[in-house]
Amino acid sequence: MWRFVRTLLTGFEQVDGWLVAGGADELREKTRQLFTDGPRPLPEAVSLVSQLGLRDDVAERWIMAVPHLRVLDGHVVAWPRSVNEKAEAVLAISGIPLTPEEIQERIGEDYSLVGIRNQLTADDRFLRVDRNKYGLTRWGGEQYLGIREMIAREIERAGGEASVNTIVTNLTTRYDVSESSVRAYAGGPGFERTQRGWIRVAGQEVAEPYQPRRDVSETRRCFRSRDGRWWHRVDVNAEHLRGSGSPLPTGFAAYLGMAPGGQLTASAPSGDVVISWHNQPTMGSIRPVLVEFGAQEGDHIFLTVSDGGELLTRFLQSAAPSLPPLNRALHLIGYTAPVASEAEGARLIGARIGLAEGTTRDEVLSRLRERGDRDILAFLDPVVQ
Repeated sequence: MWRFVRTLLTGFEQVDGWLVAGGADELREKTRQLFTDGPRPLPEAVSLVSQLGLRDDVAERWIMAVPHLRVLDGHVVAWPRSVNEKAEAVLAISGIPLTPEEIQERIGEDYSLVGIRNQLTADDRFLRVDRNKYGLTRWGGEQYLGIREMIAREIERAGGEASVNTIVTNLTTRYDVSESSVRAYAGGPGFERTQRGWIRVAGQEVAEPYQPRRDVSETRRCFRSRDGRWWHRVDVNAEHLRGSGSPLPTGFAAYLGMAPGGQLTASAPSGDVVISWHNQPTMGSIRPVLVEFGAQEGDHIFLTVSDGGELLTRFLQSAAPSLPPLNRALHLIGYTAPVASEAEGARLIGARIGLAEGTTRDEVLSRLRERGDRDILAFLDPVVQ
């Protein structure tokens, strides 16, 4: 019966179990052209093929019968002969970087893992984005270069030298590398320690640090703790609480190792804080830190950045109006313990602003005036403002 009906159907070509109106080769080529721009989800592919005159109920079977097309992970994709193009098709459908092993499995043909890895490395269409992962170059992103080269790149970004702890954090966060491997490479050939214990590329001199017009000891609202670390006091206002950035004094930014045009990312449990220096040093939002402390307008946050790139903070509520003037002045330098006398208070303030032991009260007042700490002066001696 089927053979009898077939003799009545003129104008059709019978090929591999299909009856095709017109030429089968022409229809195959038209079908292939639908997928030259990249993979298509299967429902969309069926709709496109139906527009060529195929019935919806057989469109998927026709796609699978066309040479150099393949249904893969719910998509129809051009399936050329070369392993490079097949790997590109697999990644395009995935949409995320894959390992060579995953690419080999998804291709599902008799290609060696070594051959696939070699093609991924040699072909510009692919970008190595992690120790054992490749993506498509057109996706963008940063190339993984190997641990030694990645350390050198981190040092370059930091301006010529960087803390090992910061490098370890940055690389282990972004890439599938172990802390022990990064530290081993950082302590090996090609890198050397600087005077402050950071590392730089061996044989390269670090540029002289930026010298601000006023160093940190001469900078308003900057105070030195007993361990020698300098802190900057931020007086919390409505803009801080809304999440706005705020300026930082150049003396304090230079103390952190910054220079005009530079950027520093300080890590904190509540989120990174970016400090950048364009026209002037500017600190990004510290709202998450303030929320964590429950800060309100008038409170104070003392902050600095550790050698490992951590944002260190100390929260202090605004002083009670009933506190004696000397204690309110000490409150503004971050000191809240009782003091025995005016002389002791002056000595403490002098030490916090970088003056030597034995500095007189008048010298302390003079330095505060030069720095611009008039809020502290107002509690010590309003006459000298």
